[in-house]
Amino acid sequence: MLGLAAMTAAMVDEATQSMSVEDISNELAKLGSSYSWSSGDTFTTLRIRSLTKNLDKTVELAVASLLEPKFDQADFDRNQANTLQGIKQAKKQPSQTASEVFNKMMYGTDNNFAFGNSGTEETAQNITLDDVKAFYETHYSPKVASVIAVSSLDKSALTKALAPLKAWEGGDVPSVSAKPFPELDSKTVYFIDQPGAPQSEIRIGKRAIPYDATGEYYRAGLMNYPLGGAFNSRINLNLREDKGYTYGARSFFSGGETRGWYRASAGVRADSTAASITEFVNEIEGYYKDGITPEELEFTKSAIGQRDARSYETPRQKLGFLGRMMTYDLEPSFVDEQAEILQGMSKADIDALAKKHLNLDEMIMVVVGDKAKYMGEVAALGYDVVEVDADGNVVK
Repeated sequence: MLGLAAMTAAMVDEATQSMSVEDISNELAKLGSSYSWSSGDTFTTLRIRSLTKNLDKTVELAVASLLEPKFDQADFDRNQANTLQGIKQAKKQPSQTASEVFNKMMYGTDNNFAFGNSGTEETAQNITLDDVKAFYETHYSPKVASVIAVSSLDKSALTKALAPLKAWEGGDVPSVSAKPFPELDSKTVYFIDQPGAPQSEIRIGKRAIPYDATGEYYRAGLMNYPLGGAFNSRINLNLREDKGYTYGARSFFSGGETRGWYRASAGVRADSTAASITEFVNEIEGYYKDGITPEELEFTKSAIGQRDARSYETPRQKLGFLGRMMTYDLEPSFVDEQAEILQGMSKADIDALAKKHLNLDEMIMVVVGDKAKYMGEVAALGYDVVEVDADGNVVK
C-alpha cells in the first residue's frame, strides 16, 4: 500500500514500550545524541549520531525503538493527520508536483516508486495501525539489514557497542518486482494548471540506465557535466546568466539498482515558460549534435577530479561512500577506477554518449504553470500538449 513504509518508519520513531517520545527526546538531549527513522523507495534507514563517550546509551535508546515500538493509536492518528496535511500541501508546490507527475509518466501508476513516499490522500486515509504492525512484522528483519558505521572506535569496541542489535529477530522478507513501464509519448508536454503561478516548473527527460559506478552510467554523468551538471554548464549559463529566466537550471542522470533516468529541470519566470523550453531544447540538441568542446572536456576532468578528492572527508560523506559499496557490492578501489576513466575520456567518447542518451525525440516534458496564460504559447512551439491534474490524470 502506498505510504505504508513511510508511516511505519514514522511510528517506529515514536514512543517505545518503556519510554514516551518526550522522555526519549530529553534523554537524547542530555547525551548530545540523536537517532531518526526514514524510508525510501526500497529501504528503511535508522540513523544514529552520538558522541563516542555516549555511544552505548544512544545505541540502547535507538535499538529500543527498533525492537520495542509502542505503536500507540494516538501517535498513529497524529502521524496520519500530519501525513495527509503534508500531501495536500505538496500539491500546492509546483516543484514537487512537476517531479511527481514526471515520475508517474515515466514509470506508470502500477509502480509504488512512481509516487511520493507518503502515498496519496486516498491511501494515507486508508492505512490503519494494524497495517503498520503487519508491515513491521513482515519487513523489519535482520536478514535484509546491514550496519554501516563511521567512528573513532576500533572494530572491536564498535562491535561491542552495537551488541544490542543481536537481540533483533526476523524472518525472510518477500521481494517485490517492478511492473512493466509504460511507453513514453515522446515529444509530448504534460501541462498541470497552477492559476496565477509566478513561476513555471519544467521537467524534460526519459528513462535511462541504472547505477553503475564504473560503467556507462558513470560515463554518462561525465558526459552531462558541462551540459547541465556544473554551475557554469551550458544550460545554467543560458537560462540563468544570459536570459535571466531562472535562479538555476540543471540536468543530470540518476539511477538505482534496477532503473535510471535523465532529467533537465528548472523553475522559471512564468512569462518565460515557452522561451525556457526553447532554450532547454536548443542546448540539449546542440550538445547532442556537436558534442563537447576541448575546453569543456579539460574543465570537466579538472573540476570533477578536484570535487572527488574532497568527497570522502566528513563522517556523512564516509557513510555515503560505504553505503554505495554495500548497496552495489563495490570494492574500495572503484574510486581509483573512476579517476582513470575520467582522465581517459576523449571527445569521441563523450560525443558518442551524447548521441546515445540525449535524443530529444525520446523525451517527454512536464510543465506546471498558469494554463490560461502560457499553455497556448507552449502548444505554439509545435508539441502535443496534454493537460493533466496534479495526480497525473488526463483532464477531459
